[in-house]
Amino acid sequence: MARITRKLFGLVLLAAAGCSAPASRQFDESVQHVASNASTMNMLAEAWCEGRIPLGYAVRTADLAQRNLGRLAESMQSLGSVAADRREAAVRLARELEAWAEHTHGALERGDREAVEGALGELRLLESEARRQAQDGTS
Repeated sequence: MARITRKLFGLVLLAAAGCSAPASRQFDESVQHVASNASTMNMLAEAWCEGRIPLGYAVRTADLAQRNLGRLAESMQSLGSVAADRREAAVRLARELEAWAEHTHGALERGDREAVEGALGELRLLESEARRQAQDGTS
């Protein structure tokens, strides 16, 4: 009887591990996407400030990044099987990047190069944190 109980317990542990793997993988991919969006926004803002891309493209891309970050935050928040502290940190970062993208989108719509340049420092810090979180998920 004890042998059967141990085997059943082992099967339950394997099943639980199997169930959490897809959520964990989905979470790690979402964190990678957040980092990718941060890098895209950084390159976009720098390129527009340097006059290398047109304003319309910058505005559309900032809007898309903002919406993507909002969706990613919602998706990560719904993954309850991921450690709460890791999930909360990633969602908070995605929301901060989303707010940054919203602010920058507005500055871009106004053609306010000074505001975009001024916000780049904050974005670089957020991007660095996003890269760190993405790296933590793959190590």
